Amino acid sequence: SKELFKSIYQAWEHGKPLGLSEDLQNLFYNILHDVKVKSADRYDAIKTCTLHPISAGLPWRAKGCVVGIPYHFSNRSSGEQQIAKIDVQLRGKKVNWTSPEGLALKDALILSPEAQKFAIAREIIDLQQNRPLICATVGPICLAGSYISGVTVKQALGLYYAPVLLRSIYNVAVVALGLIGYCLLYDTISQAFDYRTDRKTASISPSFARGGVEFYN
Repeated sequence: SKELFKSIYQAWEHGKPLGLSEDLQNLFYNILHDVKVKSADRYDAIKTCTLHPISAGLPWRAKGCVVGIPYHFSNRSSGEQQIAKIDVQLRGKKVNWTSPEGLALKDALILSPEAQKFAIAREIIDLQQNRPLICATVGPICLAGSYISGVTVKQALGLYYAPVLLRSIYNVAVVALGLIGYCLLYDTISQAFDYRTDRKTASISPSFARGGVEFYN
C-alpha cells in the first residue's frame, strides 16, 4: 500500500518527513503532462532516500499510486550535498565520498535534468502498464502450475504408492522446476517491461531520448 511504501522509503530529516521542493513538484507535474496521464490526481510523489526513482500502487485503484523521487534529484550542487549524506556500503565498507572512487560514484549518480525526467517518467509509464500487478501474479501462477502438474504426473505414474524416498525425490524435483520456472518467467516479463517502458519513454520527445542515453550510460 501507499502508506507502507511511504513508511519504508520516505526520506526524513530531524524527525520529520522531507517534502518535495517546489522545483521537484513542478518537474513531477510537467512529466505527468508529458506522459499524458489521464488522472494526474491519482499520482502522488514523495522524496525518498534511494539512489533512483521507485514506485508502488496502481493508478486505477481508489488510493492511486506513488512515485518516490530521490532526494538528490535537483540541481547539481544540491544533489552532491545530498548524496554525501547517504550511507552507502560496498563490499561491507562505507563509501568515502571524498576519495577518487567516491567522487566517481557521486558524479555517476548526479543526473542532468533530462536524465532525471527520463528516470521519473519511466516509473510513471511502468505504473500505467500495471507492471506491479502483473509481476505480482507470476508467483501464484507458477505455484499453482507446479502443484497441478505435480499432482497430475504423480497420479499418472502411480507415485502415490511408491516408496517414501522416491516420492520425496519427486516432490523436491517438482519444487525445483517450479522455482526455475518462476525465475525464468519473472526475468522474461521484467525484461519485456523494461524494453517496452524505455522505448515508450524515449519516444515522448528528443529530450527524453537524450535523457535515456545518459541514464543508462
